[in-house]
Amino acid sequence: PCSDSTGNAWVPGTGPVLQVAAQSLPSTPDSSSYVFTVAAQDAAGLKAASYASVTAQVVGTITYEVQMSLNSDYFLRGTTVIVNSDDTLILTASCGAADESNLDYQWAISPAPVASLGSLSVFPAGLQDSTLIVTGGYGALTAGLAYTFTARCSKANVNGGVESWGESSASLLFNDVPLGGTCQVCLLGSSGCVKTGSPIVDTFRASCSNWADQDTPLLYRFG
Repeated sequence: PCSDSTGNAWVPGTGPVLQVAAQSLPSTPDSSSYVFTVAAQDAAGLKAASYASVTAQVVGTITYEVQMSLNSDYFLRGTTVIVNSDDTLILTASCGAADESNLDYQWAISPAPVASLGSLSVFPAGLQDSTLIVTGGYGALTAGLAYTFTARCSKANVNGGVESWGESSASLLFNDVPLGGTCQVCLLGSSGCVKTGSPIVDTFRASCSNWADQDTPLLYRFG
């Protein structure tokens, strides 16, 4: 007799179809299999029964401990990881497997980026590599939003099913830009803000004011 995954006796049904629920049978060692045998006989038992058998392996699933690393510029606001939306983002996943050469990787991003996930300009390594690259400057990730990046590793068994898998997620906040201020260029020494003058001779001053951001102090660069 067979025992289920909890150690209790496993009793198959008596109908023509046998259904084995997921996680109900423990996995088998590599060298052994379950043998399922069916006996078909008339209800009155007047004729001899006919038998048929089939073997099957139940493969245990190995769970990987996936590690994710951020390999591009970032800073911390308390415990929150902040990334500038115009910077290129590089995330790398490691599955912790002894041999990672035959692993399949799949990345997911939530909420969905503005750019198509199939764009090689924005995602030059694609979404099925151990490294995820999101190229900056394309506006794919919206400033001010928090995105969750999930890396999933899996390995198929000989039958095409999933033999082992694992996943890890990281939440990153994409920095919003300073808001609310103004900038102007005025002739130095004039009354009010005069925007015209003589080349070479006159001096102009560029100034900005009232810009606000939760990350202070602000730095200004004119060019």
